[in-house]
Amino acid sequence: MLILNQKKDYKNLMIKGEECATKFNRSFLAKILYANGALETKNFDIALEELRKAEILAGDNKEFITQVLTMRADVYYRMKDFIRAFETFEAAIKKNGDDLTVINNYAYYLAEQNSNLKEAEEMARKVIETEKNNSTYLDTYAWVLYKRGKFKEAAKIMASVTKEKEQTLELSEKDVINVLEIIMNEYPVDRSRMYLTGHSMGSGGTWYLGAKYNLYWSAIAPMSGPFVEKDLYPWDRIRNMPVFMTEGTGATPSLEGSRQMSSWMKEQGFKLEYMEVDADHGGMVPLVLPAVFDFFNRHATE
Repeated sequence: MLILNQKKDYKNLMIKGEECATKFNRSFLAKILYANGALETKNFDIALEELRKAEILAGDNKEFITQVLTMRADVYYRMKDFIRAFETFEAAIKKNGDDLTVINNYAYYLAEQNSNLKEAEEMARKVIETEKNNSTYLDTYAWVLYKRGKFKEAAKIMASVTKEKEQTLELSEKDVINVLEIIMNEYPVDRSRMYLTGHSMGSGGTWYLGAKYNLYWSAIAPMSGPFVEKDLYPWDRIRNMPVFMTEGTGATPSLEGSRQMSSWMKEQGFKLEYMEVDADHGGMVPLVLPAVFDFFNRHATE
């Protein structure tokens, strides 16, 4: 089950989870994995039932109980039962107020729903005060500030990079481009058909490298967020580049942002195509890949 979960093979995880429900009915881990498979395949009733059983098995273990409550909150959120989702997040924080992941996720979801934004900002600030260089937590804090209308503060957070981190990123970036140049010179690469795509954080890399090294690419295809800051991104560098944005309707944290960004880019006259599929953040990838390759096939540099 662990391997299936790591591979994100949630369909088979559900099958194995059902088998293990009776064979290992005293295993906390088996219940959690089965619940996660049910969550990712939108079998929400099964997910909630397995989490109920896992909570019993958790006993007095604070970490286990916090994990159950956090997953239950996520189930409710995906069911769009936001009231119960937020009540469950509150219970998780009450149980373990030091769990930064729980606090961060709760702050993000509150901002997503424009609910208790002041409280969300306080929680997000608390998280980054503990882990100042965590990019995920910084993104959440910037998102909350943006939703509160604090656009300049949000932009500063998005742009905040330590000198050490900046140097590491710069070296990693140079490595990528150096490898690309080696391949281009040693193999018969069709330079009119070079493309860039990535999912989630890889999508952020696609936006970044796509603009900074725009002369390499015939087209780019970022999948399911994250986004770029409108006032800081070098839009002119991709003005004439074909862009294919894709998103999953179940990717709650990024869906609305993708829709807003695609609408704005179309209004500004970018060569953008946008597509949504009925899947969550991870499950959308295999559904959109055929369309991504078709998009690339239709666009070559003249």
